[in-house]
Amino acid sequence: MIGFMIGVGIFGVPFAVSKSGFFVGLLYILGVGLMLLIIHYFYSDVVLNTKHKHRLVGYAREHLGSRAEKFTWFSSILGIMGGIIAYFIIGGEFLYNLLSSSLGGDVFDYQVAFFLIASFAVLMGLRVVSFIEVGMTALLLVVMAIIFVYGIPRVELGNLLTFDHRDLFLPYGVVLFALGGMNAIPEIRDVLKRYSRDLRLVITISTSLVIILTIIFTYVVVGNTGVGTSSEAISGLAAVWGNWILYFGSLFGFLAIATSVLIVMTNLKECFIYDLKVGKYLSWFLVCFVPFIVFLMGAQNFIGVIGFTGAIFGGLNAIIIAMMYVRLRKKKKPLHPVMKWPVFVPYVVMLAFGLGILYEVIYKFINGF
Repeated sequence: MIGFMIGVGIFGVPFAVSKSGFFVGLLYILGVGLMLLIIHYFYSDVVLNTKHKHRLVGYAREHLGSRAEKFTWFSSILGIMGGIIAYFIIGGEFLYNLLSSSLGGDVFDYQVAFFLIASFAVLMGLRVVSFIEVGMTALLLVVMAIIFVYGIPRVELGNLLTFDHRDLFLPYGVVLFALGGMNAIPEIRDVLKRYSRDLRLVITISTSLVIILTIIFTYVVVGNTGVGTSSEAISGLAAVWGNWILYFGSLFGFLAIATSVLIVMTNLKECFIYDLKVGKYLSWFLVCFVPFIVFLMGAQNFIGVIGFTGAIFGGLNAIIIAMMYVRLRKKKKPLHPVMKWPVFVPYVVMLAFGLGILYEVIYKFINGF
């Protein structure tokens, strides 16, 4: 789950935070992180209390009915595909930084290569994906530690004291995209199998650790690069630290992207298979090629893609999960004990995500992507 959550979104957080101000961004990371932790708990209760194997669309059908199923199909699939597009945008850039000096070629060539590698791994199935996740996540955390150790002593306080009210809400969608781990929860339950009772413990540790790592990463990047923070964080660091960080940072980026994109694409493939009854190979084709075609058609603004995807589709999915939790609490004999939150909590969470959706629509209408 850590490998899923530390993905493409984390690279956009420092840029968004540098625009609004570090301490404003810190409040977003903590506030949105807390709401998402609650949503992850809600979803774990739904997953553990459903007999059949599903993904979000199928859970909505069982707990909310056919109308909710159709709406969830729209929000979850488009949201996941938006995330996959973001992976293609930046994954190829990191590969290019790592290999172009030796192999040549341009960024597009490496984006195609990244797409082909990810597509092949997803075709192999969950066992291969989960095995790759463990090794790559370990390497990811090592590289992340190197960046932290080098960068923390070089943080300049002045870089953290900026504020711009014009970008006050910019971090919301980006942070929501970066910290959301809801789509990994059914996959984690499948991996745990007979140990699925430990799902909440996995969620607690993973979500909390990722929030902490995101804060530290943002602190290091913004503290070192300030207003020069780049949209994907790494090239901005290279301008301050030298070209060596371009290679280490790109390695970090590639590992983060690779570990996440495999679970994201596998989750969507199995959504087609289990919930929409689409064949295995057609599901694989839809998951891999539709986002890539949209990317080729021009969806290539990294911050715009993850901000819109996080705020709109991440927010809609969070509301749907909260609604399922409310319905689940009314059942007299659940399969597993349900966490008893105060009655108002799911409604407050739904209101917060609903306001976030409204803001993002207005912001994008005024400013565009």
